[in-house]
Amino acid sequence: MIGIIGGTLFRNSSFLASAKSICITTEYGKAEVIKTDEAAFINRHGLTGNIPPHKICHAANIKALQILGIKYVIGACSAGSMKKHIRPGSVIIPSDYINLWNISTVFNDKIRHIAPGLSLALREKLIKASKEVAPNIIEEGIYFQSTGPRFETKAEISMMSHFADIVGMTMGQEADAAAELGMEYAGICSVDNYANGVAKENISENNIRELAKENGEKIKRIILNVITSS
Repeated sequence: MIGIIGGTLFRNSSFLASAKSICITTEYGKAEVIKTDEAAFINRHGLTGNIPPHKICHAANIKALQILGIKYVIGACSAGSMKKHIRPGSVIIPSDYINLWNISTVFNDKIRHIAPGLSLALREKLIKASKEVAPNIIEEGIYFQSTGPRFETKAEISMMSHFADIVGMTMGQEADAAAELGMEYAGICSVDNYANGVAKENISENNIRELAKENGEKIKRIILNVITSS
């Protein structure tokens, strides 16, 4: 079984058609999981989509997937591009990430010294599964996690762009939490906008949502390919 953490677009996916919703209580909080025989899905923003990035309980979400016996977790994330050649509408599978603003351990009940990172094996599965769906997928890049929920200033993006390619608000902490519990995690990101100051156009939330919807369909098909091939 594969774990998936994503947004509301996944709720009506074909691989969740026969799913049942269950609530798993962990010592870190409750997590609502939509489960089939092949996959378990968590909407990181809650079933109604009203939990902002800085209030997501990553510990509860990841722990719930571990309780279900899941070892492999795919995070489907929205991101902004900090490089002009990475255009909105792209799909990217990050090869590493920076999470300096949220660097404390997610499970703070005991000291955990971990070497965080993204699963090479799961990244390869995502890349292979994407060939039929998105042949122009970007197979590597650095993800920079900010805190959110506000977008970053132009000065912040200018600084961050020297070290990373895309910016988002969730993937780094999910990957950290998975690493702390010895789980394999990889992200697949929908590039829904240029980050603040990268392009002349102002950031429009409506445009971001439209691109996220289009890319969401590609990402759902890629993840479905991973599920069916596992």
